[in-house]
Amino acid sequence: MSNSSLVNYIRISPNRTSPRYGTIKNIVIHHMAGNLSVETCGNVFAPTSRQASSNYGIGSDGRIGMYVEERDRAWTTGNQIDHSSVTIEVADDKIGGGWHSSDKAMNALVNLCVDICRRNGIKKLNYTGNKSGNLLMHKWYQATDCPGAYLESKFSWIASEVNKKLNGQDDPDGDIRSGGTMQERKNESGDVTYQAHVRGLGFLESRCDGHMAGSTDQNRRIEAMKVGLKSGAYMDIMVHLKGIGDKLYKNVRENIVVGTTDQKRRMEAFKIITEEILRYRAHNKTYGWGAWVSQGEWAGVRCKGKQMEAFQIYKPMFLVRGHVQSAGWGGYVGDMETVGTTGKGKRLEALQFDPLDEVIECSAHIQGEGWVHYGVITKDTVIGTVGQADRLECLRFKGNFEFRVHVQGSGWTDWTEADGIATLGTTGQALRIEAIQFRRK
Repeated sequence: MSNSSLVNYIRISPNRTSPRYGTIKNIVIHHMAGNLSVETCGNVFAPTSRQASSNYGIGSDGRIGMYVEERDRAWTTGNQIDHSSVTIEVADDKIGGGWHSSDKAMNALVNLCVDICRRNGIKKLNYTGNKSGNLLMHKWYQATDCPGAYLESKFSWIASEVNKKLNGQDDPDGDIRSGGTMQERKNESGDVTYQAHVRGLGFLESRCDGHMAGSTDQNRRIEAMKVGLKSGAYMDIMVHLKGIGDKLYKNVRENIVVGTTDQKRRMEAFKIITEEILRYRAHNKTYGWGAWVSQGEWAGVRCKGKQMEAFQIYKPMFLVRGHVQSAGWGGYVGDMETVGTTGKGKRLEALQFDPLDEVIECSAHIQGEGWVHYGVITKDTVIGTVGQADRLECLRFKGNFEFRVHVQGSGWTDWTEADGIATLGTTGQALRIEAIQFRRK
């Protein structure tokens, strides 16, 4: 049994039976009888003296916590029905009365139920008003008012919304899939900070400096984005949207929504127009990750009807290009990308950097010449040779980064700090370096 990829917080409770007996057939919805965050709910279930837990909990902000893995029985309903059920505690944003739950919590509840059904082979969520269905209430098994009047009134709606999504009836882009890769669910900020608004989840946590925003292979389209530059540089963003085409957003700041929300309208491509040096790329349905591009260029796939699902943006520390056997000079790329080739048996013959604001020193061992010491390199420095068919064999760097090289016959080396001492590659073995990668410390 797997667990939901929608989870934002995990704190496993000791109050559980491991493993559960039998397979998951039902979902039992409870209310917290309080406006608890997912962290607070986890704290409640942490002591063994509590003798209670649930598989999942949902806060009023729509975040989802996991307290008992689905392979185990949670101690929630106080009945053997928990062995065949996933149990969910939902926060109340109004205390007493009908015990109302927020719209964010309700939307998260529907999405979580859809995910549970898909992964456990439940074809339809059936609410019958009694125990004969598979969407169940706590009050049917214990003397309690749980799940409260508000949630109880929403059970038919919950089943209907879940079944629409299970059948792909509610969305022009088809069914959301389990599996794939979801971005890391925590907020970050950096030189470039950005957020993805994705189908079914809204705006996810902010990412930065080349980390993935969105998801891959879950059929979750990106509908909108937010992008902010730490430098405050002027920036326009143009996006290609389903049914609209190209649309320009001027003077974009990190709080400006680029794209649409609540329209089920996919974003297919984007380009950033700014004087800041940036590199970015997009992941599109069917096509996968596209090439990295620079400011002013399109990332993604326009006019092919394929949704963007993820993207990455970063401000490079430096730019670098490689001269490859029989191919010549490639274009300049950023420090998060690969220079050269792998799997083609082609030697890397030369490197050329645009250091931007970085101070980089380099020495290289070149076929037929041995070690050549370049000192602090500039935009005009060519490391290696051009037109002589000589291979780069070993490299040494000093700078605020790590690097690794792909060596003929042995593949990638380990990542190594550019400390001005360590060398990567070989000498005296007539082995070519084929590619190089850099990353920040």
